[in-house]
Amino acid sequence: MLYPIPPRNSAGKDDTAYWEGFFSEEELNTILSLSEWHQPQEAIVGALKSEVVDKNIRRSQVSWLYVTPETEWIWSRVAKTIAEVNRTFFRLDLTGCYEPMQLSMYKHSNEGFYDWHVDASPYSKHVPRKLSMSLLLSDPSEFEGGDLQAQLSNETKTLENKKGRAWFFPSYVLHRVTPVTKGIRRSLVLWVGGPEFK
Repeated sequence: MLYPIPPRNSAGKDDTAYWEGFFSEEELNTILSLSEWHQPQEAIVGALKSEVVDKNIRRSQVSWLYVTPETEWIWSRVAKTIAEVNRTFFRLDLTGCYEPMQLSMYKHSNEGFYDWHVDASPYSKHVPRKLSMSLLLSDPSEFEGGDLQAQLSNETKTLENKKGRAWFFPSYVLHRVTPVTKGIRRSLVLWVGGPEFK
């Protein structure tokens, strides 16, 4: 486990929720200045042995943010927010983050996008993903396109782009990032795990 999440206190769930303001503008810029951004790799799709770079499904670059003395403040802030969001909206049985945070870049020069997918997988080598978070780090004026969309009740819902806003949704929700047509879209993505759904 990379980071524990405080337990839930009641039952029920929502489809999506957002939270903003738990990082200041200065803190968001500090995250954007991390050295991890300078070590990107081509993003993969799939699980376990079937993990591949498939540019027909996903074109983006990613880096990974682990718990270190320099990044613990980020993990601590996110964990507290996740606990509050989960208590307020989802009430899922969560135990912690079992994977590093993902720093994602979708570039117009690379025709960046990520087609419809879910984050949960029965083939995961980690504790099952149950709640996903996507925090926009770029100002919407810095890019065009790059909408985060979710498929909810047979309707496509566009989740509003706003710097510093984190969207949360159960990891089984179908979602995508539409093609970036100008600039670069940067985000911080995290998955929270827990026991299998029953």
